Amino acid sequence: PAHEVTISSFLIGKSEITFGLFEEFINTTNYKIEADIQGWCLLQKGFYGERISGVNWRYNAEGSVRKADESSHPVIFISWSDAVAYCNWLSEKEGLQKAYSGNGENISCDFSVNGYRLPTEAEWEYAARGGKKSRNHKYSGSNNIDEVAWYEGNSSGTTHVINTKKPNELGLYDMSGNVWEWCWDWHGKYSSGSQVNPKGPSSPFIRMWRGGSWNNIPEYCQVSFRIDYNPG
Repeated sequence: PAHEVTISSFLIGKSEITFGLFEEFINTTNYKIEADIQGWCLLQKGFYGERISGVNWRYNAEGSVRKADESSHPVIFISWSDAVAYCNWLSEKEGLQKAYSGNGENISCDFSVNGYRLPTEAEWEYAARGGKKSRNHKYSGSNNIDEVAWYEGNSSGTTHVINTKKPNELGLYDMSGNVWEWCWDWHGKYSSGSQVNPKGPSSPFIRMWRGGSWNNIPEYCQVSFRIDYNPG
């Protein structure tokens, strides 16, 4: 149900994280993403997912090493835990306090520190809608999806360089389309009551995705659309 949410001030990156940025993290830390450790990644084949061996952030679905000109595309095949590890590394790199501690399903976040973290689902939607400058668009920045998003109708079956579509009212890019974006929250149903800084349920199950992607229908790219997914 529609409900009122009050959110404290926060900062958010204007762009999706690229292969180039993620490569710096990997080369600096020798971190192994979950797809590397398990040896496969789950790819959508029709309606269902299929485990494909040898697919990770370096190798595409055909098993080929990514081309250099993909360095400005948003990174994919990244689990929720991989995203959290990247956030902590970026905090350390810039001399900020790390937001995350713990491991596995027992990762906790200190929302009071100044380091990087994933947005809560509520923060993500507030930013995607344009914050205080919002014009109540269906997609992030426009009612015309082709202006702001790469989706199944214009992507030619692939991701695209970040920041090539029109930004939203806050100057944020690709919050509709291109690739799905991880949020902090575990999945939970909305309540009809008003909330202040909601962070989702505390019990672990599946995490929230937002924004839609290059292979999705327009409905999935709407700022109000929410979907849950296995954090791996």
